[in-house]
Amino acid sequence: MSQDFKYEQVSGASGTGGESVMSGKSGVNETNSSSSSEIIINLSGDLMGGVPAMDFQTYLNNLHSDSNKIIFDCSGVGLVNSSGLGMLVAAHTHLKNANKTLILCSVGRSLSSLVKMTHLDKVFIISDNCQSAAKL
Repeated sequence: MSQDFKYEQVSGASGTGGESVMSGKSGVNETNSSSSSEIIINLSGDLMGGVPAMDFQTYLNNLHSDSNKIIFDCSGVGLVNSSGLGMLVAAHTHLKNANKTLILCSVGRSLSSLVKMTHLDKVFIISDNCQSAAKL
């Protein structure tokens, strides 16, 4: 059974600060502290592309922050297909072009094996957990 893709922004490495939840075609209520050195975005559900991926790309395009480090917490990610992987590659490219660094943390078995199989482990910065990602 497929789980809807959702993401939640948490400002600051400690997990405190504002948050924003979005799923499918919902709007984004961005609350971001520009004083934080990183932004943590919790990903959950299945990364399968489609409309949620387009909405997520729009969210990233509208993300205005002085933070140069964006951390995707992947601990809640379930299934991942090639479209979902493409979504992460597009996010990486967009953020790199904006002079920001994308770090994936708490990557589960499904995503980890797909990233290694496609040799994207040489493209993405991957950390065991968000605390160590914040220190990179």
